[in-house]
Amino acid sequence: MYMKIALNTQDRTFLCLVQKAIFTNPFSGEWLDATAAISPSSKHITDNNKRIETLKDAVALHLHGLRDRGISTYKKLPAKDKTLFTYGVQFLLFHQFTPLLDKHIQKQIDAGPTPAIFDKADTIISALRQYGLTRKEACHTLALFFQMRRGFYFISQVIGNSKSAEQLRRDLWRIIFTDDISLYEKHLWDRMEDFSTLILGETGTGKGVAARAIGSSGFIPYDHLSRKFKVSFTEAFLPYNLSQISPQLLESELFGHKKGSFTGAISSHKGVFARCSRHGSIFLDEIGEISTQLQIKLLQILQERQFTPVGSQTPMRFSGRVIAATNQNISEMREKKLFRDDFYYRLCTETIHIPTLAKRFSEDSAELGLLVNIVLSKILGANDRSLANTITTIIKRLVPDNYAWPGNVRELEQCVRRVLLKGSCDFETKNSKQALKAGIQIPASELLKQYCTTLYDQFNTYEAVARITHLDRRTVKRYIDQKQ
Repeated sequence: MYMKIALNTQDRTFLCLVQKAIFTNPFSGEWLDATAAISPSSKHITDNNKRIETLKDAVALHLHGLRDRGISTYKKLPAKDKTLFTYGVQFLLFHQFTPLLDKHIQKQIDAGPTPAIFDKADTIISALRQYGLTRKEACHTLALFFQMRRGFYFISQVIGNSKSAEQLRRDLWRIIFTDDISLYEKHLWDRMEDFSTLILGETGTGKGVAARAIGSSGFIPYDHLSRKFKVSFTEAFLPYNLSQISPQLLESELFGHKKGSFTGAISSHKGVFARCSRHGSIFLDEIGEISTQLQIKLLQILQERQFTPVGSQTPMRFSGRVIAATNQNISEMREKKLFRDDFYYRLCTETIHIPTLAKRFSEDSAELGLLVNIVLSKILGANDRSLANTITTIIKRLVPDNYAWPGNVRELEQCVRRVLLKGSCDFETKNSKQALKAGIQIPASELLKQYCTTLYDQFNTYEAVARITHLDRRTVKRYIDQKQ
């Protein structure tokens, strides 16, 4: 008698939990809850590597149980069970081969623009095929594995435990894989070029880091014949600071030009849009600096996916993704007609706001120490926790209360360098307006302290300050002494 092979209710319940974990943003608090449902004991494990091992063991145990019942591949399963079984396999093998994926990320970074051979790709593909996937399906799954690991790698470079930093990591993952990864996997993995991103934030907040996370984490197909991915992800991200290119050369740099199209064009030039592969992204930093005429041409690229080099009559196709950033107030620019509304609406499929450093510090004071350690490691080329703690202590002692950090991360980097050189760092002491603009909530008592101190520096007596502020002399003295 023929017995139909199918998952039972318990199998489907468990694998639905695995599916939910796959589709949950790994930088969100929901991910811990989703994975804890797979293995309740994992919720209390603080070490992420050990937590993953516990989850792998739970999924592997269930798949082994299915194999004992004759279910080793998805091929004979009903349609509704095939998907669940495949998600269980993907979860297990992705985490099992994470070390191999991480090694290839570093290998490709070292290799630069030339796609590197993925030595261990056949190992991963063979493991996938053992569960019934075709070679084509296995290669596609490997490409998704590599993309997800790259996304995690680059987003993790946004350091910090403040609410703003955590939210930024969640937003970046969502922009790369959308809010519904199942929708991304089914329909959008090769359609993301139509989703442009606008990054807003003050100077030095790290807009470039956010852009690189998006641009370096796009889907890149794997070619099993060459054992390489189609392009290097290091070459797929093309950053351009528009403010550093003269207006006369900007159009040529972006769109290219034909030989003889203008004085000095002694040869044809391939612009950045022509050099960007269909798997790549162009980062246009300081987008607020360009003219409205150039905005119109960029709008045409976003709408029609075509551009024409200077001096040419032949349009070319652009298939990459556009990421733009500015530190300017876009709303004010639109009101003044300096930034076209149609260009804005086509550019900002998604908008990311990068938090200021002052806001991050106000949410989590320990963030200063974390960032100092990162900056110091870059300067020294090695991690020195003791020295980082010393520098952090010096900065905390010298930095004014509710300091706005107007230069953001860039200012902090310079501050660390100054402390290394001379053991101290000077800060611009400005009024609290900067701090309020940075999103810091300042108590009224703190404002009074600052105001009284400023008046005392000017008039040099408590009595004068008391007379101006209509406060008691002892109150004035208490406020001033607290600031000194």
